[in-house]
Amino acid sequence: IGSYTGKLETEVDFNNLPADHEGNERLFERAQRFIQFLQSEHAGQTVLCVAHGRLNAAMLTVLTGLTHDQIDTIPLLHNTSVNVLELNEQQQWELHLMNCIRHLEE
Repeated sequence: IGSYTGKLETEVDFNNLPADHEGNERLFERAQRFIQFLQSEHAGQTVLCVAHGRLNAAMLTVLTGLTHDQIDTIPLLHNTSVNVLELNEQQQWELHLMNCIRHLEE
């Protein structure tokens, strides 16, 4: 979140974010750019993406056809959760698995 990057949670005032923080619109745009990069540079390949929860939520928002102001409608993603999506032959994203933590139950 901008100049708060690297700060401890106790050092951040979430009620008064700095002007350089990354809000939902900028986060959504970053997710869009990343997905476009994947589609152009890794077409037809299996790709593993590892990211923090907010970026994962933004990517799910983009891939499911929602808008930047709907990022917060994505359920809270658990730490280490797995999401599986597939770009089908019609170039439409299919969500196969979301927020799965079965691997933690073993």
